[in-house]
Amino acid sequence: MKICFPVLENRGLESVPHAHFGTAPFFLVCDMESEETSLIENRGDHQSHGGCAPVNTLRDAGVEAVVVGGIGPRAVIRFQEEGIRVFRAVEGTVKEHIELLRNDQVPAWDTDDNCQDGEFGGV
Repeated sequence: MKICFPVLENRGLESVPHAHFGTAPFFLVCDMESEETSLIENRGDHQSHGGCAPVNTLRDAGVEAVVVGGIGPRAVIRFQEEGIRVFRAVEGTVKEHIELLRNDQVPAWDTDDNCQDGEFGGV
């Protein structure tokens, strides 16, 4: 399965998921089986809150799930429409999240956790 982690900087598997999907400068895509990674630049970073949802780009890259500390309700709905699961990041690196995902220990995104009025949860 391919998982997307919004990140501030590319440190490969040692990257840490960013606290907000839309403002992350990069999306680190990791194949859970091979642990190979690729990087997608978020061309919509620094847009106004709620103005960036590169769901199609991630879908076209074969992403099946996103792990993030914060995300707006419109982005969650768009991911759900595309069949892409959204998980809530916990503390740790991408590599640690992959292991947690393998053991079903990363919580699915609860819509009550969505970003509201420019505020978002963090890790």
